[in-house]
Amino acid sequence: MKWLWTVLTSSVGRKFIMGLTGLFLCTFLVVHLMGNLQLLKGDGGIAFNHYSDFMSTNLGIRILEIGLVLGFLFHILDGISLTLKNHSARPERYYVNAGSANSSWTSRHMFFTGFLVLLFLGLHLWSFTIRHRVLHAQEPMFESVRMAFENPWYSAFYIFAFFLLGLHLHHGFQSAFQSLGLRHKKYTPLIQGLGLLFCILIPLGYASIPCYFLINKGKNKISKIHFQEEKLPVEVQKNWEARAKTLVAKEYPWVEKTRLLKAERSGSLYRLSLEVLGKKDSKKVQVQILVNWDTENKQKG
Repeated sequence: MKWLWTVLTSSVGRKFIMGLTGLFLCTFLVVHLMGNLQLLKGDGGIAFNHYSDFMSTNLGIRILEIGLVLGFLFHILDGISLTLKNHSARPERYYVNAGSANSSWTSRHMFFTGFLVLLFLGLHLWSFTIRHRVLHAQEPMFESVRMAFENPWYSAFYIFAFFLLGLHLHHGFQSAFQSLGLRHKKYTPLIQGLGLLFCILIPLGYASIPCYFLINKGKNKISKIHFQEEKLPVEVQKNWEARAKTLVAKEYPWVEKTRLLKAERSGSLYRLSLEVLGKKDSKKVQVQILVNWDTENKQKG
């Protein structure tokens, strides 16, 4: 296996890994965009919440996510390694004077655009994946997305990040095929054309999502979801009455008990109407809370 390690750690081997992981991540961008476009259905998030629940609970998807994380790590670490090696291999003066004559702006700044996209990825994962899977956010995923994209600053940063990704893809797409040895005068123009199309359509597709929420600000709230009333088992009802007391205690510190009035369901999303009662029923308020049933069940397990 020593020969394999020697090949993979060589300059050619690293470029091969960079190209392979790059094309793998391009595939992920397409699949992820197809799922996210369900946000634009105008159904109050029903389709997207079902999609999000499936992605977070399906065992096969979770296994594929491990491969995705490894793909990102290999691509990032390989990119850093190649950048450092290129900088140490040629004098700075020659690089400054001759770089622009021999290469495009996007190829010379792949590390810069990649680093900024990585910063965005960290924020993106924190805003959605970590908040829901690790911190168990109570609101459904659609609500998290809506609140984020109705913030003009977040949307502007999101669109800018995908503009940078487009620049990264402009060079990276065709370079990946070259690194895999798929460069030929007959096919290279086609690859370059597809690369140009890809680096334009993918950022535009993702940018359309925050634009949609900004244009329709205030029109996509969870109230537009169509709930149907559902009778909960007595033990489940009592459990939620006890838990609801803790959930509303911050806003109503005088709460003594809560009583479930009505439970309504849309997919894995429940809307619970409760009565908050003070000591000897001296104070009484009706509230509603939203619960993602799948998230709650995972949290209990």
